[in-house]
This record gives sequence, structure tokens and C-alpha cells, in this order.
Amino acid sequence: MSDTALKHPTKSILKQVHTQPASNPATSWFTTQQPRINSLFGSFRKNQQQETLQQQQQQQGQTHLTEMNAINAELQPRHIRRVRFPVAHMTSEYIFTKEDLITERKKQLPIEPMNIQTSSQLLSLYEFVCRNKQEPTIDLFVSALITQPQATFLTRLDLTNQPIDRFNIAPLADIMCIDFGLRELVLNQCGLEDDAVKILMSSLLENDKIQHLSLANNPKLTSLAFKYIAIYIKGASQLVSLDLSSTRPDKKSVQYLTAATLKHDISSPIPSLSSLLLNGCNLRAPQLEALSTSIRKSNTSLHHLSIRGNRIGVQGALLIGVMLRDYDNKDMAFKGIERLFLDNNDLSQGGIQYIAQALRRNQSLRYLSMCECKIDAKDCILLGEALKYNQYLERFDIGYNPLMTPNMDGITSIRQALNVNRSLKDLCLADSALSTEAAIALAECLPENSSLVRLDLSRNPNIQIAGLLALSVSIKMNRTITFIDINIPKEDKDMVEIHNGILAACTKNAQSKKNKIEVAQDEKSDNSLVTTAQATARLTLEERLAAVTKGKPKHSLSTSSLEVNANQPPALPKRRTENKDSLLIQQAFDDVAALEDFMSGRLEEKDKSDTLAVVERCREEHAKICLRIPEVADPSHLELLLAINDRLTVAIQSFEERQAKEAEAIQAARKEQQLQQQLQMEQLQEEQKAQKEAEEKLSSSFEIGDDDDDDDDESLIDEEEVTGTSASETPLQVLRSEIEAEESAAFLNAKKDEGSESEESLDLVESKEESNGEDVLQAEAKSSESATDKDVDKKP
Repeated sequence: MSDTALKHPTKSILKQVHTQPASNPATSWFTTQQPRINSLFGSFRKNQQQETLQQQQQQQGQTHLTEMNAINAELQPRHIRRVRFPVAHMTSEYIFTKEDLITERKKQLPIEPMNIQTSSQLLSLYEFVCRNKQEPTIDLFVSALITQPQATFLTRLDLTNQPIDRFNIAPLADIMCIDFGLRELVLNQCGLEDDAVKILMSSLLENDKIQHLSLANNPKLTSLAFKYIAIYIKGASQLVSLDLSSTRPDKKSVQYLTAATLKHDISSPIPSLSSLLLNGCNLRAPQLEALSTSIRKSNTSLHHLSIRGNRIGVQGALLIGVMLRDYDNKDMAFKGIERLFLDNNDLSQGGIQYIAQALRRNQSLRYLSMCECKIDAKDCILLGEALKYNQYLERFDIGYNPLMTPNMDGITSIRQALNVNRSLKDLCLADSALSTEAAIALAECLPENSSLVRLDLSRNPNIQIAGLLALSVSIKMNRTITFIDINIPKEDKDMVEIHNGILAACTKNAQSKKNKIEVAQDEKSDNSLVTTAQATARLTLEERLAAVTKGKPKHSLSTSSLEVNANQPPALPKRRTENKDSLLIQQAFDDVAALEDFMSGRLEEKDKSDTLAVVERCREEHAKICLRIPEVADPSHLELLLAINDRLTVAIQSFEERQAKEAEAIQAARKEQQLQQQLQMEQLQEEQKAQKEAEEKLSSSFEIGDDDDDDDDESLIDEEEVTGTSASETPLQVLRSEIEAEESAAFLNAKKDEGSESEESLDLVESKEESNGEDVLQAEAKSSESATDKDVDKKP
């Protein structure tokens, strides 16, 4: 090779490789092999970090196990055990000193069972115990027993707002040792303290019959009281729910409660507590950490948790997310939290992302409620994405949140999740500021959804008629929804009509669901029995048809026609029946449309004359359709018959109600008319009676011998009345009144002139009355004749 070739190398690959080290003298073999060395040592460092992390976790687990063992050692029944001495059986008194040896043990006295049959007997026993203990009675307990003295059992006792201390609770605790049917005890806001709780828990554990216990709003309870409550929880076999809302538990108290819910054997019924309420307890991160750690264990009995109104922030939401991570537990028998209530907690500052992330893979949660948690559209998007993956959640309540702030992207995410989710049955979006566009978006997913049963859209006044119409159209294509709650203005008739259509569709789905359940139950029974029952039903129908057609003339058929009918396939008669049904359905649609037009007032007056005929036809068609529905097997044909049946039923009922109202109005008008006629008749009779009385006064004759001045005044008054009313009388009556007036005036004059003669005649009459009655009559006749003669002579 020449020197020129060495000085000027060609552009070959080998020569470039040989000349490269000369151009970069800093490179070496170690630098070229450094990535491989880093990969080897990096894997070693990762393994070392993992081992360190595992060691830390093991140490934490051992520390936690040690703490739990210490807590379990404290939860012993002897810490709440009470000692009672029967004073009636003490006959000797012994004074012991520390040096004396105890050689005789106390004999256990036999316990006599007490037979309490009525509340009055229980009240007598309670008063007896209070007198022996010299303690006052509890007023609410006494009043509860007095109000029902003959009751054989008392299932619920509510002593809310009754002050209870360690003195007056002692007689009540003794009564609690007796089983008189008590299953629920409420002691809310009673000012309970640690000593009172200790006495109560001892009695409740001895009887072990309480299923629901509420000690809410007792802020004086300390960790010692929670320890006593935990001892009762650990040994109770009937307790189901415990309410400790508005108390102040610390981390130690929560550890007591959660440790008491752990079972030594999963199949054991003790402890039985499954529901715990800690609403408004001001829980912070340490309490939530202790709570979440115990709930994730496989041997816990707690499955329902309510922590409403605890002002849980981002850190608390992170611990709740840890609580929902049931997929980390490899135990196949693990059953995590099933019902979780997080209402009235601020989860808007990014805390919802931890809950949504855990909700994606959670398999045990069935009911999640997050009302009033300030969830906006951004948080709603995360929840919608979680619902796409979660196929176990059945009830989801996110009402009373600004889901439309600032846009409707969150509702769009919920709509997309409903297209995929197959487990959600109840969705609550009440009072979430939904608009018409949001309602339309939710309506678009209803035809594709096959699991949703209840949809709550109440308290959303921004949903207008367009959104309601979209829901009405989509619900008719859905087969599972049986309840849609939405508020509409009662004044808008169009929206009311659309809402009635939604209710009808929901009712139809509920009925079909009920029928499917009945069919499934029938299929589980013996198939031979079902077939026999169906055959019997068919034979009975044929027998009824034969009985109806018996004795009627039959149409003569030729042999050829019989042969043709015998050779026809069995599908032809069914097709003819469907043709008849189609004709019946068409007629029913026309008639029910005419009846609905009449009911809505869209018909003219001249068309209303045929309404009764239309109603009769609707009734006949309704009866035919009701008889035809049980015989139809085709789902589409059956759906059509059911739809027209519903329309006919509603229209006929509306017409009958309207006819009943019109009949009532007519009857009321008739009664009013009869009452007016009766009043007129009574008024006319009163007028006639007054007229007769006036005529009798005018035609009354004056008797001779009336000397009273009052009668004279009355005659003058009658004269004035007669003269006053003469203007309205007939000429004959006027003449008669004038004559009578003249006679009365002459009578008065004669009375004044012959006063002395009348006195003598009266004395004569009196003397003759004593002697003989007949002479008296004759004397009266003579005196009257003389008087009349004088009157006639004095007339002009």
C-alpha cells in the first residue's frame, strides 16, 4: 500500500472506524460499556428498593397487628360487668382484712325468670326498682308505658332529649335485662357520659335482643365510652345498626369500634353489626385511616357506612379511595363495603379523582351517595369514566350538585357511560341544574340501556317541553325503566299530557316485568303440571265456546269446502285472526280518536250528537280486545293490543267521569230549582194567609156589652186599618166597610147616652142569673131589642 493511500484514506466503513478514535481521544472502552453496566446495577438497585419497601410494609403490618392485639385485649366483657347483691338474703355481716384467708366462696343464687305480660306490669316493676334504689323515674319511659297499659310488648323506646345520668339509668338498666320485646332503643341528645354508658352496655349485652341502637348527639362521650360500646358490639349477636352521629370520636375510639367488628371466624354470627353511622363527627385523616384499614379486612362484619357532613377534604377523599380498593385483597371470600354515604362533604378540590379511580375496579360497592359534595362538570366527567368500567354499582346518587357548571360535558360523560354500563339500576340527578339539552342527551341513551330502572330528574325547572318530549319518545323504546321522577308545571296542559304518556310507558314496563317474573317462577316449577294446566284451560275454553254456540243453526258446508279446509296449513287460521284483529284495531283507533277529540273539545256542536254511539262502540271494542289479549303470543301484536287497550280504558274512564260530573251538576241545578219553587210557594201561602187575616178582621162583628176601653181603642185601630186598606179593595167591600163604620159610630153614641140604662140592665141580668138561666136569656134579648130600636131611631 502506498503512502498516498495511507495519508488520504478512502471513504470505506472500515477505515472510518479505524480513524474515529483518533478524532475523539476522550472515548474509552468503559464509556462504551457504561449503559450495560448501568442496566445491571440498576436492576440490582430496583430489587434492593423493592426489598426495602417490602420490609417497611411488613414492619407496618406487624406494628398494626400488635396494636390490634392490644386493642382486642382491652375489649373484654369484664370491663363492663356489674355486680348486684341481693340485700333481702343477707343475714350476717363479715369484716375482712388483708390478712384473712377466704375459705368460703359466695354461693350463686338461682335466678328466677320474670314473667312480664303487659306494660302496666313492667311499669310496676320499674317503679319498684326505683324505690329500692332511691332513684327518680325517667318521665318519658313512664309516659310510654302509661299510654299503652295493655300492650304485651314494647318494640321501640325513644328517650330523645331526656336527661340521663349514671344514677337514673341504673333502674332502667335493670329493666333492660328483661326481655319484653324491645328491639330498638333511641337515646339521642340525652347528655350521656362514660359511667352511664358502661351501665347500659352491660345490661344490653346481658339480654342481647337490641337490633337498632342510637346514641347520636351525645358529645360528652370520650374514648372510654367508645371502649364500652365496642365491648358490647363485639359480644352482641343481634345488633344490626349503630348510630353515633354528632359525637366526637378520636383515632383510639375509631380503632375500638372497627376492632370490635372483626370476626375470628367468618361463619360466626358474632359480631353482627353491619351498619355504622358517623354523620357529623368531624372525622379527620387519622380517624379515616383507622376506618379504612379495618374495612378492607376480609373478616369484618361492617358493610354499610355513613359519614355525611364530616367536611372531608382531599386527604380524606384519598383515604376513602383506599377504602374502596377491594381488588387488592386476594381473599375470595372477601366482602367489602356495600353502601357508602358521602353526602355534604366538599370533594371539589381534586378529591373526587381518588374516589373515581378506585371506583373503576371496585367489585363490592352497590350503593354510592354523594349529594351536596360540590361536584361540577369536571368531576362528573371522572365519575362517568368510572361508570364505564364498573359493572357492579347498582345505585348512584349525585343529586344536589352543580353538574352543569360550567358546561354539560359531565352529563355527556354520564350518557356515554349509560350506553356501556349494564349494572346501574337507579340514577339520581335531582336538583343538579339540568337543562333541556341535558334531558335530550340523557334521553338518547335510554333506548340502548337495558339495566336502568329508576331515573330521578326532579327539581330541575330548566327542563322544558322539548326535553320532556324527548324523554317520552325514548321511554317508549325502553323495556326496563319503571319510574321517572320529573317536576312539571300543572298549568301547562301539553306538558301534563306528555307526562301522562311517560307514566303510562313506565306502568307498562312494570307490568311486563311482573309478568316475566311470574313466567320465570312457573318455569321453575314442574313442567308437566304446567302443561296439564294449560291443556285444561284450553279444554275449558272449548267447552265454553261449545256451550255458547249450542242450539244455534250451523251454516251448510259442501264436501269440497270441508276438504279444502282440512287440507289448509295451520298458519292460515292464525293469519285470518290477525286480519280480524287488524280490522278491530283500526276501528278501535278511529273510535278512540273521535272520543278523545270530543273530550278535548275539538269537535263541533253538530258532531257531538253521535258521541254516545261512539262510546258504545269503544266499550264493545274494549271488551273484545280484553278477551283477545290472553290468546295472543306474538310480542309485537300483543304490544299493539295493549297500547290500544290503554287508550280505550283512559278515554272511557274520562268520559264516564265527565258524565258523572255533568249529572251531578244537573242534579244540583234541579235541587236548586226545587228549592226556589218551594220558597215561592211558601211566600205565596204567607201572602194568602195575611190576606185572609185582614178579611177576617174586617168582617168581625161587635158584641154588645163590651165596656173595656182597650177594646174601644182596638176598634179605632181596626177602623183606621180598614180605611187605610180600602183603596185596594173592591166597591162591595168599600160599601160594607162604610156601613160598618156608621154602625160602630152609632153604637158609641148610644153607649154614652144610655150608660145608666145599660147598668140597670146588667144588674137585672145578674139577679136573674141567680134565679133562673132562662129568664136571663129573655132579659138579655129584651135589652138588646130596646137598644137596637133606639139606635135605629137615632139614625139620620
